[in-house]
Amino acid sequence: MAYRAEDSIELLLSRVLSKWRRTILKEFKKYDMTTEQWSLLNRLWEQEGISQTKLAQMTSKDLPTITRILNKIENKELIVRKSDPNDRRASLIFLTEKGRLLEDKLNPIAKNISERALENISGEDIDKLKKVLNNIFMNLEEM
Repeated sequence: MAYRAEDSIELLLSRVLSKWRRTILKEFKKYDMTTEQWSLLNRLWEQEGISQTKLAQMTSKDLPTITRILNKIENKELIVRKSDPNDRRASLIFLTEKGRLLEDKLNPIAKNISERALENISGEDIDKLKKVLNNIFMNLEEM
């Protein structure tokens, strides 16, 4: 059977993710926030005081991308970088009060959009989808 890009899983995933991001971005614009910036803040809401390297691992982004995003949210006064007492070459990332306050504004928006996107899809199907996507990710990690 010939490979047809228009029938591929990767194209379908790309279309879904692109639409999902555009929908969230439309709502986040009210807060001058991008989905990339939110993804880092989201990790910091869970655990702050972590290094850029750890943040890169947690978000599957490369270090130059992490640095670029952190610079933008630092300019917005949402985070501060402090020297790592155990490694002078590294910085640890902490939220400012302004950064902490965004959690209660942005996460409900993302949650609402996710719930709308998953309407009429059973919990069982959602669990299966997550499992399949994680398996695909792991397969690609091994390449």
